[in-house]
Amino acid sequence: QAQTANDLLMAAAPARYGVAAMGYGPGNVRTGILRAQPTWFRLLVGLFPKREPAQVAAQLLGLLTDDAWRSDAAGWAGRSGRFGIAAHVADERRQRALLAVSEELRRRAVTAPLPS
Repeated sequence: QAQTANDLLMAAAPARYGVAAMGYGPGNVRTGILRAQPTWFRLLVGLFPKREPAQVAAQLLGLLTDDAWRSDAAGWAGRSGRFGIAAHVADERRQRALLAVSEELRRRAVTAPLPS
């Protein structure tokens, strides 16, 4: 659900804020981020191929400097390159609904009394 919400908010960003938005999932990258995870989890993640941080940085830099990347639209990319928007994410009705819920939650958060 969090990933879908992220994608919906990103898809709405160009029209709502006038900025380009990019979703990027680099896949499994060789970093120390898992060092605090349990051994069984590190072993499980270790079954999948890892990319070097320099490879990820080079790919991301290539995407960010690609003139074909339109600045008035959202785009998605992963370790295999760019891919199109999913139909449920392109649905402007869903985008508006999520924005409305997000705004309501924000409103509640800022107007709620502080605990004593």
